[in-house]
Amino acid sequence: MKKLFISALTVFSFVCCSNAARQEVTTDSEAEKGSEKVVKSSTTDNESTSVDLASLELKGRVKTVVTKEHDIEVTYMFDKKGKLVSVKDCDSEYKISYYNDGELSIYAPDYGTTYYALDPETNQLVMSWGTDGGCSFNITYNYENGTLKSLTVTTSDEDEEEITEEVEVKIISVDEQGNWTKRTLNDYTEERTITYY
Repeated sequence: MKKLFISALTVFSFVCCSNAARQEVTTDSEAEKGSEKVVKSSTTDNESTSVDLASLELKGRVKTVVTKEHDIEVTYMFDKKGKLVSVKDCDSEYKISYYNDGELSIYAPDYGTTYYALDPETNQLVMSWGTDGGCSFNITYNYENGTLKSLTVTTSDEDEEEITEEVEVKIISVDEQGNWTKRTLNDYTEERTITYY
């Protein structure tokens, strides 16, 4: 369960959901609509950011993000409008798609699909969910004064045993754009390298 827990906390966990309200979009027109959707940033009144950037807790003119988990690097590439155009690791290219009203989902071979949901008022990431290796997960993102403070992580295994854990989030470092580059989730440290246009 520990492996699932760590994977579920990072973008590297990719999942699939059977809930009818969370169906993946299959039409090109709806997927295109979602990929071009722009939301108001929660950081400044004058700044806007794409759904893709907001879903991955990013803002600004992000070009690439490289994360590393258990010796596997995952690279996310964005176009100049903030649309996520590519996600890949050393072995495979991931599939980017959209569901409902243009919200982001990412499919990784051998892992599944992760779905992301934003708060329509603050445009902050509020939930991600799916399945990973036969176990399902649901992560709720908890904010205090606009800052992510904790995660509520609920996982269940093949036997339907459900475990809920509160995870404290501490930002260790941020870059000039205000994006976190290092943070801790309880005793686990996440790092990412971000480049900009």
